[in-house]
Amino acid sequence: MDANYGVLIQNEPTSYLVARLAAFAAAPGFPNVRVFFIGANLSQNWGIDLPEEIAQVLPNRRSAAVWRLAQAIFDRRCRFIHIAGWGGSALHLPALLLILLSGKPFTMESDTPEMGERRHWLKALLRRAWLRLLFARALWLLPAGSPQARLMRNMGADPAKIHPSQLTVDVAAIRQRREAFSSEDRAQIRARYGVADADPVILYVGRLEPYKGVMLLLDAFEQLAAQWPNARLLVAGGGSLEAEVQARAQTNPQLIALGRVQPHEVMMLMFSAHMLAMPSRIEPWGLVVNEAMAAGLPVIASECVGAVEDLISDGVTGLIRPHHDAAAWANAMAQMARNPQLRAQLAQAADQRIAHWTLQDQARIFQDHWSPLLRGDAP
Repeated sequence: MDANYGVLIQNEPTSYLVARLAAFAAAPGFPNVRVFFIGANLSQNWGIDLPEEIAQVLPNRRSAAVWRLAQAIFDRRCRFIHIAGWGGSALHLPALLLILLSGKPFTMESDTPEMGERRHWLKALLRRAWLRLLFARALWLLPAGSPQARLMRNMGADPAKIHPSQLTVDVAAIRQRREAFSSEDRAQIRARYGVADADPVILYVGRLEPYKGVMLLLDAFEQLAAQWPNARLLVAGGGSLEAEVQARAQTNPQLIALGRVQPHEVMMLMFSAHMLAMPSRIEPWGLVVNEAMAAGLPVIASECVGAVEDLISDGVTGLIRPHHDAAAWANAMAQMARNPQLRAQLAQAADQRIAHWTLQDQARIFQDHWSPLLRGDAP
């Protein structure tokens, strides 16, 4: 007879989720799980070729997708279900209804904090009632971090059920690449973009959208560039503001617009820069913060970045500056640029912090909550 299993329902295969599944598979004694993704390339083109032995992407036709989930959930061998989030796709509602109808224990995760969205009072009331029901029925709530845990508490969840799951990236793999990255490699990357070895380099990685604070960063850098003619800002990413960023780069040789870059190139840029800037106005988490910390790159982030609450202590593991204050950002970048000792101190403290926020740590958290369910030991 086939082994019992748990069902995992995730949004889309991303690089960090595929790495997380690999960490699950490598963890000794990790529960047997069947993984279903609601879709592929929903938020962007991730370009991930997902082997079927790792996970399945559900069919595009909703009825077929619901049937596939129902077969897995109502199978007598299925002992628990885990679902990521409670909205964002047409499949979330039917999936959650299937879970509730099955009567089987389930857990939930979310990387969404409360971000002050304005809703019609009736929609807000219905949403709150729905979430309170889900949180009451869920056995465990495994939010990404502290901001998401606070949302769950504010929506009426029992605090005893809430155990943050430490959303992260493959810290160990990034550290290995960092150790293998030589000074010659660094010089080669910087030379590729016309950056001298002594030039202070600020790196931005992310979508070029208004909510990311990109234009504030460019304004802040203009203030810095007027005082530091050898400072460089490398902007990696694409989006609706890409043409505007390219136009600013044409008039300011200290600004280098890279467009979209591949993940392995992002790592090389991180190993070659002096600091990472993340000035988002809205950022549920911001895994680029985790990546930079693992890469040994000090971070300047806004207070709106979700990862800040758990990972960045201002002046200790990074710098936190207001998302609306370009002068404060210019001063922070100048502070980092002129003080290599500060950069080294922040990077070292950040490295120590991220060392306890790895995929292996995350796998242990999930394993601790799922293993008893697979054995039928639900409390």
